Amino acid sequence: MNGQSFALLIGNGQFHQEQKLPSLGSPAYDVRSLGSIFSDKDIFENIDPRILLDETESKLRREIYRFFADRENDDLLILYISGHGIKDDRGNLYFACADTELGLLEVTALPAAFIRDQMSHSMSKKQVLILDCCYSGAFTSGRKAAPAEEFITKEIFGAGSGRIILTASNSVEFAWESEKSSGTQAASLFTQALIEGLQTGKADSNNDSWITISEWYEYAFRQVKEKTSKQNPRYWAENVEGNFLFARNKFYKRPAEFSSTRFLGSFSARLSKDLRIRIPLTFASELSGDFVVIQGFDECLMLLTMEQFNKIYERISALSQTDPNSRLLRRLILGSALVANMDRSNRILLPQNLLGYARLTNEILFYGCGDHVEIWEKEYMEKKTNLSFDHENIQNLQSLLREILGKL
Repeated sequence: MNGQSFALLIGNGQFHQEQKLPSLGSPAYDVRSLGSIFSDKDIFENIDPRILLDETESKLRREIYRFFADRENDDLLILYISGHGIKDDRGNLYFACADTELGLLEVTALPAAFIRDQMSHSMSKKQVLILDCCYSGAFTSGRKAAPAEEFITKEIFGAGSGRIILTASNSVEFAWESEKSSGTQAASLFTQALIEGLQTGKADSNNDSWITISEWYEYAFRQVKEKTSKQNPRYWAENVEGNFLFARNKFYKRPAEFSSTRFLGSFSARLSKDLRIRIPLTFASELSGDFVVIQGFDECLMLLTMEQFNKIYERISALSQTDPNSRLLRRLILGSALVANMDRSNRILLPQNLLGYARLTNEILFYGCGDHVEIWEKEYMEKKTNLSFDHENIQNLQSLLREILGKL
C-alpha cells in the first residue's frame, strides 16, 4: 500500500427537526472510538481521521465531496456512516442528518446516490464504505431504523472498481445497538466488533502482522453472530485487485522459526518532488529504528537492516588496506552508505549521489531479496531484465535452482 490513507467518520444520532426520528446513543460513541483507533500510530501509520458528528445535510455533502476529490489511484479511502437510513416512497435511500425532516427527504437528508456518485468520480481504486445502519422509516427502541422491504446495499453502491462495502446487517434486518441506547454512550454491536478486532489485534487471523479489510470484517462477523442470531453483517467487493493491507497487529510476535528478517515480494512506488520514496508496508514492517541504504550491484541501491550492514562492515574492515581493490570497495560501499530512518509515512529522503547511481527519477521498483531489498529505476530494470533473461541465462538459472533444491 504505497498511497496515502484517509478516513471520514460520520455519526448522526440527534435529529432536532424531526420528532419521529428517535435519538441514538451509538453513533457518537462509535465515531469517537473508531477515530481513537485510527489515530493509534502503532496500528495505523498515516491515517488522519476526520470526525463529523450530528451535522446538517449541506455540511455532509460538502465534506463527502472533498473527501473523494483530488485523490490518487493508490489512496485508501474509508468512509464510515452510523445512524438511521431511510427510504422514500420511490425506493431511494437516504441517511438521516441533524436537520432531516421525513417529509422533505430530498432536501434535508443525505442521498445514497450522492455518495455513490462521489465514489465513482474519485480516482482512488481502494475505497471502503462501512454502513452501520438500516434502510426504512419504522423505528423501535434499541435498534436503528427497521426495514420496510428488502433493499440490497450492493445494488446501490456496488457499481465501481476497487470498492469494498461492509454493512452491519443485510437489507431485511435491524442493526442492533447495545441495551444502553436512547442517548447514552453505547456502541453498536457491529462497530464495537470492528474496534475490538483492531484494538486487540485478533482480526489478524493468519498472524502475519497485518490486518486486511476482509480479515477485519470476518472478525466482526464472528463476534456479532456470537451475540445475536438476528443480525447478519454483509461484505461485498467490486473489482478489487488483491486484498487491501489495512492495519498493523500491534501485538504481533514473530514465530521463532522466522526470527530473522526476510524481505519477500516486489512493489512499486514513485519518487516524490522532494526526493522522498515511500517504503512498501510489507518491507517497512521488517524495519525498526535505523537502517542503511548503499550502492548495490548492477546500478541499483541496496536497503539493509543495521544488523546486516554491520556484518558487511566487519568483513570490509577486515580487508587489507594495501590492496587497491579493497580500498575501492570501501569507497563504493562505506562512502555511499546512508543511515536512514522512516518518517510516519514510511518515507526516506535520498541524497543525489544515490539517486544518480541508481538512475532514480520517477517510477521505482522494490525487490525483496531475502536479507536485503533492491531499489531500481523501473524503466532501467525492465530493460536490464529483458537483456538478462535470454535463453542461455535462463538455462543457467534453472541449473542453479536445481542444485539449490537438491540440497534441501
